[in-house]
Amino acid sequence: MNDNSIGEFVSFFKKKGIGVLNGSPLSMGLLTERGPPPWHPADDFIKEACLAATHYCLVSWFCFQTI
Repeated sequence: MNDNSIGEFVSFFKKKGIGVLNGSPLSMGLLTERGPPPWHPADDFIKEACLAATHYCLVSWFCFQTI
C-alpha cells in the first residue's frame, strides 16, 4: 500500500496474463482477525474498509488467508 515500486512492471504482467497480489495487508494485519497494530501507516479509511471486509468474510465463513 505504501510501497508501489512494482507499479512499473504492471503493464508487463498484464501482457503476460500474470496476476500480482500485495501480501502486506496480511503480514501487517490489515486483512486479519487481529487487525493492524496501532502504528500501522495506512489511512483510517483503508483500515475501516479492511475491517469491514474482514468482518464480511468472518460472517460468510470465508478466510482471506486461504486465498
